[in-house]
Amino acid sequence: CGQVGIMCGIFPCSVCAGVDLNGYFVNKAPPSSPEASVIDTAERPVFEKKEKKNENTTTFVLEDPEGNFETTDKLIQFCHEHGLIPSMMYKVSVGKQRHHHGWKCWKVSKTEVATFVESKKRVVTEMKKAKATAESCPNTRATPSGMSSNPSFFAGWPGTGLRGLPVTAGMSAPMVSSAMGFVGLQDFGSHLRPSPTAGYFIVRTPAGQVYGVHNLEKFCRDHCVPPMMLVRVAEGLDSDYLGYQCWRSTPQPAPTQPLNTMPTANSTEKEESSGKQEDSTESESKKSEEEDNKKKRNFEPDFQLPLGWKIVVKMRKSGKSAGTRYSVYISPDGKVFRSRHDVLEYHKNSIEGTDFDIAGRMRALRQMQDFPAGDMFGSGV
Repeated sequence: CGQVGIMCGIFPCSVCAGVDLNGYFVNKAPPSSPEASVIDTAERPVFEKKEKKNENTTTFVLEDPEGNFETTDKLIQFCHEHGLIPSMMYKVSVGKQRHHHGWKCWKVSKTEVATFVESKKRVVTEMKKAKATAESCPNTRATPSGMSSNPSFFAGWPGTGLRGLPVTAGMSAPMVSSAMGFVGLQDFGSHLRPSPTAGYFIVRTPAGQVYGVHNLEKFCRDHCVPPMMLVRVAEGLDSDYLGYQCWRSTPQPAPTQPLNTMPTANSTEKEESSGKQEDSTESESKKSEEEDNKKKRNFEPDFQLPLGWKIVVKMRKSGKSAGTRYSVYISPDGKVFRSRHDVLEYHKNSIEGTDFDIAGRMRALRQMQDFPAGDMFGSGV
């Protein structure tokens, strides 16, 4: 017995050779026999495995775009049947998204489905009643589908996101409130603040032309001027903007072309007060016109070239030098040359040297500042 215990790795006591010191039974068969690998587990504790209960206590309540409610436990299958995306509907049920193609979804306990659906139906009926009353209200111009008729009616009202337009007398600012999918506008008697660009303006350009403007934004788009900068000039915050001067005035019967004189007394007084600044603005305007004339060289005659030749300034559209400008020489025949050297070579081959010396003519004309227009070119051209 002792040898068997030693060979098995267990040290039995000397009194009872069949039991080890820990109280477990030991096989008395030698370890080489098949019976030695079997261990008596009669006295070992037995643990009972508890089966997990997979009871689903929640369900999904869905509302279609028409307002009908449906319940389902299998959201993926329901989405596949109705052409919806399960992941998007799950986001709607969690609250990360409002709706998916008009469908709404909530994850509700099965015991509370009936009360939840009743409360939602009550909300839908109240929303329909509120929508009907809002459409009958004369001050309401918005519905869940969007604005009904005239978007300019919302101009300048808070919460609408629309720019203000000219306001008629007696109009007042409504309170914009959104509830259950529709927008309700109610009049509370406060006056509406018009857009800063609304009204009639007198604008003087750097060239000295005077315009009577009813639509300031259109005028600014045509002249590439920010409208709010002219509004600042009209309000007295700035003296001028790049030579442009602006005044508010009473509206005229119709928009006019450049005026010869200022039509209102207020504008003439402001013009007299700003007379000291006209000299500086005129000098600045002349400089700006000269710079613009230097930039605008497209299809303008160059006096360093024979009559009929033109220089066109182009801009590179691709490559490392994209955005840079380069000039192109165009002959009267329509041929294009990239450099002055190509022009000289073309004249050497096409014109005899006795008739016209373009190289000498171009060098001489570069050194001249003022020359008569009739003696620019030879008689042979």
